[in-house]
Amino acid sequence: MPCYPNWKALPHENFWFILIVCLLPVLAAPVAPGSNEEALLDDDSFLGPHVPAFKSSRDDSPAGASEQPAPILPNRGPLVVHTWPWTQATTAAFNVLENSGTALDAVEAGCIKCQEDQCDGTVGYGGSPDSEGEVTLDAIIMDGVTQDTGAVGCLRRVKNAIGVARKVMEHTAHSILVGDKATNFAKMMGFQEESLSTPHSDQQHAQWRNQHCQPNYFRDLVNVTKTCPPYAPPGRAEMSSPNLGSDENLEIDLNNHDTLGIVAIDYDGNMAAGTTSNGARNKVAGRMGDAAVPGAGAYADNKWGAAAATG
Repeated sequence: MPCYPNWKALPHENFWFILIVCLLPVLAAPVAPGSNEEALLDDDSFLGPHVPAFKSSRDDSPAGASEQPAPILPNRGPLVVHTWPWTQATTAAFNVLENSGTALDAVEAGCIKCQEDQCDGTVGYGGSPDSEGEVTLDAIIMDGVTQDTGAVGCLRRVKNAIGVARKVMEHTAHSILVGDKATNFAKMMGFQEESLSTPHSDQQHAQWRNQHCQPNYFRDLVNVTKTCPPYAPPGRAEMSSPNLGSDENLEIDLNNHDTLGIVAIDYDGNMAAGTTSNGARNKVAGRMGDAAVPGAGAYADNKWGAAAATG
């Protein structure tokens, strides 16, 4: 089932299905060695209508190795695919592409839309407070042309996490900035510092504390299954206690395990990927989620394809 360029929305809750179906044609386009890089696909290709091919200009071959033709991938743009049925993010990203924007611009625009709309409470400000009641954000963006990456983790008091992540990519030699220092960088880049909490997130935290902070993400600590933090490390006599907690003492469900991941391909066939999240609800304060880790939250390479995976 190929994914054609005019598919603007893919409202399917199984994001692995979406990404595999839509990116498989890009990843699996075989071209005979020696063929011209402007060659067209054969008539019986399962990829759909003929489109011009493109080729990555990067040379990753080691010195002295025999030159091999780089994979030639079909130009499938413009295309936007993301996790979960938030079509406003699809529309925002696709509008950028239709106005000759880049894949990076599209990914950023789609993520910003969900940050502003607080999609499902798992993206942007006002959701998923940590164990101390604070809302923090994680985000990543990756350029499929250069493999340049920018990310922020445990970003405090700045709403546009994906925007800051892109500034990390474009204006530093680093891949990830975290915590208060990421906030300082964001302010230097012109982003506004403001609270990420709302009455809704405050209510979420109060309800959790009323439940004696259960469930939580702490483990192997005294009374972790009975009370709120702070906790104490166990002594020898307490090592076998059933109240030390375990990975089973977690609240992972449809509303607390995922966030927004976007993959885009522009008219030039260039790819980008990104994610933005406010993390797991009641996470341990200070946690940086895997959604912002390069290669875990998102990855993009024009030579092979792109993917986003969160949760």
